[in-house]
Amino acid sequence: MNQMKLRVISRDDASNAWIARFRGEDFEESQLVYSHIPEDDSLQTLSVIELDELVEELENIKDQFSNGEGCFKGKSHAESCDAAVVEPVHRVLSKYATPYQLSHVGFWQYLSNIACQGFFWNFISWRYSGSDKQSNWGMVAQSSLAEIYFYRAWARGHRMYDQSLADPYEFAKKGAVDNWRSHILRVEQGFDQEFVKAFFVVVDEDKIKAPDIRNKLIPAIKIWQSNAGFFSLSYEEAKTLLRHIYSTGI
Repeated sequence: MNQMKLRVISRDDASNAWIARFRGEDFEESQLVYSHIPEDDSLQTLSVIELDELVEELENIKDQFSNGEGCFKGKSHAESCDAAVVEPVHRVLSKYATPYQLSHVGFWQYLSNIACQGFFWNFISWRYSGSDKQSNWGMVAQSSLAEIYFYRAWARGHRMYDQSLADPYEFAKKGAVDNWRSHILRVEQGFDQEFVKAFFVVVDEDKIKAPDIRNKLIPAIKIWQSNAGFFSLSYEEAKTLLRHIYSTGI
């Protein structure tokens, strides 16, 4: 890894940039005052040069999932698009920054609203078809990182990268964004890789729908966790247990 320092901005500056871009107005980036993480003058600052590779790969994804008019194809393609974003976001950013740096909300506010003349802002706007849900762009507290679109992509890669697999991102690409955000990234069991692998495979293979995940599987997991844990289980053992507690509720 060629570590660099990351630009960090305040939530107020991110919000001002977001509003200007949403209104189609010019935003004067020269007015911003940046902090950096870490504040280390011996390190170079991550710049457009390093981000060019990520921009190019996201442009290709955008082309792949755009309709004839340049708009996002729609909800039926959302899971595939979000999965495609995981690898380039994790691979490129992890070349230059540590997990500690990439867990700072101010960096994602910078990336999502300022970097590369608003490229990443426009990508999120395209993905969510002009939505005004600012949390996807990072207007959240440090404790709510999972609400940020590009942080979720990086975190999926960080949690699930497995170099022993033919595709190290195989399991990072599985699952819908709502399952990742609500049931993995926001909660403790997301830290256990074998459990997460088993969770998404069971949901997929057993065709468990969102209401049943939310109202049956997750409550059963919480009941089990009140008396035991998943951390000593293998992938196959976790699958067996998940199917058991889903069917029995305990």
